[in-house]
Amino acid sequence: MLTTIAASLLLALGATAQAMESPATATYTSKAYLKSDTAVNGKTADECYMFLAALGKAEQGSPEGAAAELSLLLNLFESRHPGAGDVSIQEVTKWATECGWFAHAPRHWDETASEAYLEVARSVIAGNRVMPPFILEHDCMEDLAYIETDGVRYSPYDKDKYVSGVTICYQAPVHEHKGRRFGFKRPTHWTFYSFPTAKSDPFGYLCGKDCPHHNVTDPQDIIR
Repeated sequence: MLTTIAASLLLALGATAQAMESPATATYTSKAYLKSDTAVNGKTADECYMFLAALGKAEQGSPEGAAAELSLLLNLFESRHPGAGDVSIQEVTKWATECGWFAHAPRHWDETASEAYLEVARSVIAGNRVMPPFILEHDCMEDLAYIETDGVRYSPYDKDKYVSGVTICYQAPVHEHKGRRFGFKRPTHWTFYSFPTAKSDPFGYLCGKDCPHHNVTDPQDIIR
């Protein structure tokens, strides 16, 4: 159960009680992006939908997870372009390709996804998001050093220890794990909101000024 303080914070930010209980089923009517009938930045709208579908598939592995991923993508775009007027899907995908937030984003232009993923991309771009606008973070488990719930540290793989609005996710410094590179040069921390699906990454929002902070710089501090 959420603490009263955490629940009040989330409700103040625009979340509903239903979203707390079943985030994947909630829908947030948001800004719709324009579909240009002519190529913009060298890309047609249909190419952009396929790019988004492939990105969502690669990041989350299911259409439901992709809906959360693309909702977050648009939340991020709007947080970094406040007050932007009419924007085309081509401008959004150009930003997603170049911003550095989405791993290996350029390669998704050469990938394909099924109609189920394309339907998700079209729906989210049309303004039907499954994450509220303050959701701006998610990390794979390998990118996290540990999570902390009610002052106790746990492995990020221990999904039973995540509590919406309570658990703090601490990013790991750059490290090797099973022959691959993970982590961040400047790791930070954020508050857990939900797992959109059983196989999804944890999603969340940036911590407020009262959020506890640990400076995780040593890979030895990573809890697996």
